[in-house]
Amino acid sequence: MSFLIPSSSGLASATMGIMAPLGEFVNVRPSLIITAYQSASGVLNLIAPTSGIVMSSCALDVSIIGILVEIHGQTSSCTIIVVTIALLLL
Repeated sequence: MSFLIPSSSGLASATMGIMAPLGEFVNVRPSLIITAYQSASGVLNLIAPTSGIVMSSCALDVSIIGILVEIHGQTSSCTIIVVTIALLLL
């Protein structure tokens, strides 16, 4: 749903009505449901194409990526994403 609703507060209002009763049904604390939502939203916002920050940084980094490709050969976008997520989790 994050691709359809790029706003994190709008997405929360659309999905918490479903997630809160499901969490109560399986005996999960409400604070854990909110933390899981925020974590997933943050990770998805790194790669969501509707994010304005991602689009503007991609436009600015075209020259840097071109230099990296020339120096290191072909780079995999999956490798870049995995390294970024790993650094954020540390």
